[in-house]
Amino acid sequence: MEVTDHKMNSMSIFTPSGMNLHRVEQAAHNNALWCDAVCQAHDTPGVWQDGLWYNRQAVPRFYPNADTLRPNQGAALDAVLNQLPAHCAIKDSFRDLDLRHSGFQVAFEASWIWRPAIHPNHAATAFDARWGRVSDGEQLAQWEHIWAGWTADSTDMRPERVFLPGMLADQNIAFLVAWRDERICAGVIANLAAGVVGLSNLFVRDEDAAAVWAGAVTAIAALFPGLDLVGYESGEDLALAQSAGFEPIDMLRVWYR
Repeated sequence: MEVTDHKMNSMSIFTPSGMNLHRVEQAAHNNALWCDAVCQAHDTPGVWQDGLWYNRQAVPRFYPNADTLRPNQGAALDAVLNQLPAHCAIKDSFRDLDLRHSGFQVAFEASWIWRPAIHPNHAATAFDARWGRVSDGEQLAQWEHIWAGWTADSTDMRPERVFLPGMLADQNIAFLVAWRDERICAGVIANLAAGVVGLSNLFVRDEDAAAVWAGAVTAIAALFPGLDLVGYESGEDLALAQSAGFEPIDMLRVWYR
């Protein structure tokens, strides 16, 4: 996990309202279901309770041990904190928690993003590549190696795999890859859950990133037509998502200790 140093004299609290609250709850639920799917692939499923998902076990790298599903889950989280590993991360989906009293620091903040459903035929893109779905374990390993930035020289330094072949059997999860001249030039994950499709882990190799984002939206719309897309991004990636039709709907915060 990339950790950013944040010095906070006061904790800003956001409470989304109306349509945005409903969308953030849907996006948070989609993301928690995705986190749980990754954990289940490693035989470490999480625990669901009203307003909170958490996992007492070690989880794959980059993934949290808890995820809030509704606002104001501080008391529910406090009740399970002593069950979590000493070193862990918590996704504060509504940016309304102050976990400094429990020894946590802010790792990063990001914006939840939302894109209304589009028909595949209305999602024209100039990205000239062939998108397809990863279909076997060998392709998935290649996909992850490129996503993680591994090279032939880094074989002995590679950490444990995050995405395992068993995930390919779930038709609601798609690892998508873009090919140009038999070379992988981009990839993305789409997961259908909570009535929306989550977009995550997009990577680009020597291509126009804005065009890749547009191409990814087109490919996902073709696979899961008529469904809104959600995710979260920050910085340059947030700007790229907006160029592909996403809008920020509110903020999240990830804590670590």
